[in-house]
Amino acid sequence: MSGSSAPAQLDGAPFGYTHTAAHATRLLAGAERLGIDDTSLAAVAHADRDGSCASVRDRLTEVAAARRTVMESRLAEQLGLSRKNMAVDHPMWMIDC
Repeated sequence: MSGSSAPAQLDGAPFGYTHTAAHATRLLAGAERLGIDDTSLAAVAHADRDGSCASVRDRLTEVAAARRTVMESRLAEQLGLSRKNMAVDHPMWMIDC
């Protein structure tokens, strides 16, 4: 098959990793960039080692939903503090419209 690209299973080879190790590294790095904690990352890695795509997907869905809940709570808290500070620092009668 001339002109075809290298087999996908070799994608970690230039760096000395198997395809499986490269896949796991990318999966965990992506989850870590989302702010997923180490305990949850370990659970995702365990699910990935078990080889079940469905279990990885389910575990990632759970940890991503939990992270989203935490971030939404933090955002709401920050917005509340911001509004409180705006009311103290800039009473309505001082705002130019």
